[in-house]
Amino acid sequence: MDDFIERVDIRDRVAVGRAALAAFDYAQAADCLGDAVRDDPHNPDLRYLLALALLGGTRPRLHSSEWIKEIGVHLRHAAELPRARVLSALVAEDHGLHYWLPSEALPERLAALIAQVNAGQADEIVLHVPAPESGVWRAVRARCQR
Repeated sequence: MDDFIERVDIRDRVAVGRAALAAFDYAQAADCLGDAVRDDPHNPDLRYLLALALLGGTRPRLHSSEWIKEIGVHLRHAAELPRARVLSALVAEDHGLHYWLPSEALPERLAALIAQVNAGQADEIVLHVPAPESGVWRAVRARCQR
């Protein structure tokens, strides 16, 4: 019975975390999703959502390198998800770890990865990670349904 109660509690925290993320309440989202990740550390969806919440609606270059490393840990644990790998590329580019000049095309493998992200996932990334100068961000934006 206790195991059932814990699973319900995790689902509640995930639901509250998702709702907080949708409402741009990044602190609440990070708290709830962080709790859920501690209970289910191998869940790539939770790791991805936590990374998105930890970015706090702020472009990656405005975060410290230590904070970006923390976000990177969660994205590496979610690397089986194309949207997590795309977010990781966006974070790396905007934080200055990788850079493609506006006149340069994105690497073919990265463009193919971005093509795996559906419109809803692209909307989520663009909405929560504002970095319009980024080539990755612009390519993700082109996939949006809005």
